[in-house]
Amino acid sequence: ITGEDFSPAAEVWIGGKLASDVKANYTYITATTPEGEQPGPVDVMVVNPDGTVYLKQNGFTYENPWQLPKILSVEPTEVPTTGNIMVTITGEGFQQGVKVYFGSRLAPIALFVEPEMIVVRAPAHSLGVPDIVPVTVINPDGGVAQSEIRYVLPRSKPEITNISPNKGPAAGGNLVVIEGIGFRENIDVYFGGKKVLELKTVRYNRLEVIAPPGEPGETVDVTVTNTDPDALGSYTVERAYTYEASKPEILTITPNQGSYLGGTEVTIRGRDFTPHVRAVYIGEWEAENVVVIDSETITLTTPRIAEDQKELEDKLKEWGGLKWWDVRVINADGMEAVKKEAFRFLVPDSNPVITSIEPSEGPTAGGLPVTIYGTDFRERAQVVIGGKNAEVLFIDDTPGEGKAKIVIKIPPHTPGPKDVVVINYDGAMSEPYTFTYIAPLSFPEIHSVEPSQGSTLGHTEVIITGIGFKVDEETGAPPRVWFGMNEAPTVEFIDYKTLRVITPPGDEGTVDVLVLNPDMGQAVKPNAFRYIKTKEIVIESVNPSEGPATGGTDITITGGPFERGAVVLIGGNPATNVVVVNSNTITAVTPPGEVGWQEVRVINPDGGWAALANGFRYTKPRTAPETPSWVDTSRKDRETIAVEWEEVEFANYYEIWISTSRSGPYRFLDQTTRTVYYATGLDPNTTYYFQIRAVNELGASDFSYYVSARTGSGRIPEADLVPDKVVMETGSGTATATIATANALASTGYRIDFTQAQYQNAGRKVLRISQAALSRAIMPITVEAKNISLSIPAASISLGLLASGDGYAEVIITDLGQQEAERALRALPRGSRILTPVYAVEWRILQGTGSTMQNTFYQQVQLTMRYNTAVTPGKQVSLYTYNPATGRWVNTGAANKPNTPELTVGITTTGRFMLVEH
Repeated sequence: ITGEDFSPAAEVWIGGKLASDVKANYTYITATTPEGEQPGPVDVMVVNPDGTVYLKQNGFTYENPWQLPKILSVEPTEVPTTGNIMVTITGEGFQQGVKVYFGSRLAPIALFVEPEMIVVRAPAHSLGVPDIVPVTVINPDGGVAQSEIRYVLPRSKPEITNISPNKGPAAGGNLVVIEGIGFRENIDVYFGGKKVLELKTVRYNRLEVIAPPGEPGETVDVTVTNTDPDALGSYTVERAYTYEASKPEILTITPNQGSYLGGTEVTIRGRDFTPHVRAVYIGEWEAENVVVIDSETITLTTPRIAEDQKELEDKLKEWGGLKWWDVRVINADGMEAVKKEAFRFLVPDSNPVITSIEPSEGPTAGGLPVTIYGTDFRERAQVVIGGKNAEVLFIDDTPGEGKAKIVIKIPPHTPGPKDVVVINYDGAMSEPYTFTYIAPLSFPEIHSVEPSQGSTLGHTEVIITGIGFKVDEETGAPPRVWFGMNEAPTVEFIDYKTLRVITPPGDEGTVDVLVLNPDMGQAVKPNAFRYIKTKEIVIESVNPSEGPATGGTDITITGGPFERGAVVLIGGNPATNVVVVNSNTITAVTPPGEVGWQEVRVINPDGGWAALANGFRYTKPRTAPETPSWVDTSRKDRETIAVEWEEVEFANYYEIWISTSRSGPYRFLDQTTRTVYYATGLDPNTTYYFQIRAVNELGASDFSYYVSARTGSGRIPEADLVPDKVVMETGSGTATATIATANALASTGYRIDFTQAQYQNAGRKVLRISQAALSRAIMPITVEAKNISLSIPAASISLGLLASGDGYAEVIITDLGQQEAERALRALPRGSRILTPVYAVEWRILQGTGSTMQNTFYQQVQLTMRYNTAVTPGKQVSLYTYNPATGRWVNTGAANKPNTPELTVGITTTGRFMLVEH
């Protein structure tokens, strides 16, 4: 009760009844009301001891409340006498329209959460001195609850001088800077009645806070409160911050269709999305896994709209068929964005699968042609990379596992790995596959491409000039170059401003030329090269197909259609005396070239061309054979010594000469066409010396350096070297050599030869050998096939047969074919070339009617691979094997045999192998 001239001993009467707990000074009285007789207004009377009476008619109204509210807590419990501090009252039964009093002063309500919380701004104390005053909550129906709060003198004086910005989104979440003075480390900041979401920076004169959400269009007070008891103080700027409604807008939805079963990952791009959204709807269905990436990007997973196809069919009858649905985003402040007819649910009948992407990384600038390999891609398929649509340049929907492909132009994106999905026209979507964006470290430019036109068949040599071209610092690999969507097969780095490039085939018309440095620096010259339609020609035969490397062989090329003025290249070198006899025949004379198989290429004047790989084989000019560079011997028993030597080119046969003295004389012992010989019938416990020479129709080589071995002194073995026959069989793409006895093995000279013509069409070569033969083997068994051979110690497989006296072992060499080679090439470093087929080397144990595959050999097996093509200058050849644990091809580090196109490595496990130029 406020007024004047109250006595400290005054009485208070309310409705004719004496009030209790009266405390009075001259202008201010507090008291507790007595019980009222009935609801309604009553008089309030103050009586001083001297009899002076002060009366206020109908000064207090008794109500009959529906429910009495209850206060459970008041926080904080102390406030400065200056007020302006936010106080949170929690309790029960608070009603809309509630009022809160601190003593006799009305406290402004900043936030009301019915029925349990009220946040008010404490008013200043009426006397400005420390005091305990009641906190009174009065509901509109008269229900009252009371607690108390202590007013204390302020112990700090914070002050706000500036708020920037002074407006922001109603969803909150934005940074606001509050400048002023007197801020302490422990401080609370309120926008209206809501505490800020985060205090990011606190300094004595600067606060950085994250604004809480508010109501659109509302302007609220901003209050700062130092909360330490020793530094309690507060400051409020009224109507200091305005909440603005968001204006969301949907621009694109990618992809814009998906399966009715849900699960399609969709990216919405637009404007003014709040950091959190209430929901996203596709038609009447709420999307799942909604994530706001930033104010312009939302990702989500589409919902399932029917449990099965029958339920969907029932709905389609209601809808009149498949239809486009609106997409709706509801921001945190309730504002909505709608894109009409923006998404369609479909019934998929395909199953796209991505198996690989080449290249698997690209520049953040986008624009790079990339090929996606896989299965079951369909016409009109979409490709999405990290939520962005890629431009589809070409779709090959060839059926079969791994046979389909899509060529795209990647969109610009941020650095890092991104998910790539293929979405067919029916809504079926592939599992994600990773593509990595890399920020460029260089900025090359293309100035010119000369010549600027060439054949649609490709193979036009062009010079690209510019600046900033680079090679890979580790591998020396040159930049990659694309003409339209096709990558150039050959790029030669001349210097930082010049590249020599061979064009790939292309469609008639003008295309962009793109250069990509290894560090992802990219240059594009639009419409820089024009493909001109030319006739396709073919080379059917080259006769003869071999001749000396010195050149001068007259050859006839058939095929066509050839045109007058055509050029013939053999191994890249121009032939001489080229005559176009008619449209189907050319004669020419071979130029000098490198020994081995070479490509034969015919180029018509209009740029049309044809090439025949391995069309002509240059041979070394035949001479008398050279001396074997190495000879080796080993004792086999008391009367037998094995002699081995290097195979010599042009040798028709080899002569073996023997002596019991290193200085001779040597006598002729025998001749053979093989490179191993068993000298038998020798005297026991005797040292013998051997020399070898190679012979052909042009003469004989010098004798090799002598080698020696000493016969044994043990018992003479049983006469078991009478040759048995090796059974050779072919059929169903398999050639099999079966060795049942030690005699049969000895008859082969421990060498199984699958290189002969009758076995070339068999992609699978099998050595089947019995335990009995293996147990008598006295040296490793060599298995020869095209491009590959194995030297197999008997113990490397016989140990697996110890438990069986009549079992067999099978060693299997399989050419895995072109598809496997292409798959392997895509996994190799850029610029690599496979020189041999991909071979699988396996072995298994046969017992009875069963077989057991083995993963390891019991001793090391020597694997040798050979190549018959010239190696590109500056490159090297390595033997690669497939590591199934990592899914990668790895370099074995195999050693080159000196002066031969061979590499050898010791293996103890089965696996896949190939030779690679890189």
